[in-house]
Amino acid sequence: MDFRLAPDEFSAIHFHEDDLEDAGWETSVRVTLPADLKSGVYALRAGRGDDVDRVPFVVREPAAGPHAPVLVL
Repeated sequence: MDFRLAPDEFSAIHFHEDDLEDAGWETSVRVTLPADLKSGVYALRAGRGDDVDRVPFVVREPAAGPHAPVLVL
């Protein structure tokens, strides 16, 4: 159960903080959220015809407001 003992049995990917960079894509959608939107997990629904994708995003409470412990998986 330890990948270090049998690395050939695991197929994994490891990201470093400097691995990702801008893909150079043009912005295709901008969304303005209401200022009073409650914190939570939401999804942007985008599609054409029968093809639909949902892009999840997280809304946090304002930095100046009260905070509660949060875990996002």
